[in-house]
Amino acid sequence: MSCMHSRSRLLPGPDLDQVAAALGASLTAAVVAFWGVVAFHHEKPYRPVIVADSIPTPAAAEDLPSPPPGGLRIRLGFAGDLMQFGEQRNDDFRGSYALVAPHIRSLDLAVGNLEFPVDSTLPAGPDPGTVRFNGSPAHLDAIVEAGFDVAQTANNHTYDRGLDGLLRTLASVRARGLRPVGTDTTRARLDADPVLVEVKGVRLAFRAYSTPPNTYLDPAGRPGWVPRDVPMDALDFEHWRDADRAHGQALFRSHVAQARAARAGLVIAMVHWGRQYYLAPSADQRRAAHDLVDAGYDLVIGTHSHVLVPPELYRGRLIAYSLGNFLSQTVSPETSVGAVLDVDLVEHGGRVVVAGFRYRATEVRLPGHVVTPIDSTRSGRDAAAWAVARRVLGRALVPWDSVVAQR
Repeated sequence: MSCMHSRSRLLPGPDLDQVAAALGASLTAAVVAFWGVVAFHHEKPYRPVIVADSIPTPAAAEDLPSPPPGGLRIRLGFAGDLMQFGEQRNDDFRGSYALVAPHIRSLDLAVGNLEFPVDSTLPAGPDPGTVRFNGSPAHLDAIVEAGFDVAQTANNHTYDRGLDGLLRTLASVRARGLRPVGTDTTRARLDADPVLVEVKGVRLAFRAYSTPPNTYLDPAGRPGWVPRDVPMDALDFEHWRDADRAHGQALFRSHVAQARAARAGLVIAMVHWGRQYYLAPSADQRRAAHDLVDAGYDLVIGTHSHVLVPPELYRGRLIAYSLGNFLSQTVSPETSVGAVLDVDLVEHGGRVVVAGFRYRATEVRLPGHVVTPIDSTRSGRDAAAWAVARRVLGRALVPWDSVVAQR
């Protein structure tokens, strides 16, 4: 699928010609051979696996602390990875979202992970033989028309078209009224403030973190390192310990303090992390998730695994580790099934808490890569997709409203 990559090193940009000469032809050949293996594997269907450090019982809304009585209610919705592969290039993207758009539009605020840059000066990607993405402006239009309000732009594909592509993506997103979370035009602007969105008079603060951006070989076979000052917060969630963990913990605390100083009623972390195609979080990922809550985040929403991962409650806070693929190419049942996560907020006396949550299963179907609501009462393909989602999400999974599920 999208992201089996040579890991980016966020270091000052070296003189790559000198590096290649110093390392010698043998290392260059090894790097090229490695990338060839990566590209080859990207063409193969991945099969998800269960890892040993899985969550035994997925959390459900009834496990939450009792919310305050009455008060203002707000309904948020989160979707997983919104992707554009070569197989989707000729799709009618409005049609891809048409079946779920009524529900997305009914939410007070809808958020999705935009896992592709949009540089309209370049052809829609990915480039042949790579997963170096570039989405279509028409796809952005369809995302807006479907009802999305906020786009997570920090992920491992953020730098697929370099800094110019990152900046053009931001401009395209903002021009359509979407709020980008996770990247900005400069490092200083990113560091300055959280993204604040007001819903029914309640101020929500968003921050986004990601595993480092992908690196790709240039035409000469040299790795293109990502600059150190790329305007996104890239953290090593795969090795969450020692100095990397300490840096992350300090960053989380600083960002929460900024949000509280800005009078945010709820502080939300959007995190692109985890091992791909694994149906449970790793131990390092769980440590990072708990650190986010310990730092003061009220809600943690994860993406990147391309499969559903069970939710967890930690200290009364919801951690949604992965929402799976929302729109993508179809590879296997597990990677075709995703979910919309509805989160209910209650505001009472100046306090905002998560009062409930539920997952609604979706499946990407051909022709047209259509995001299709899964109704548990149907047989055949719906029943199989429901079983995939139910096995991972347990009690947190609920059927769609019948008006949305009709098709």
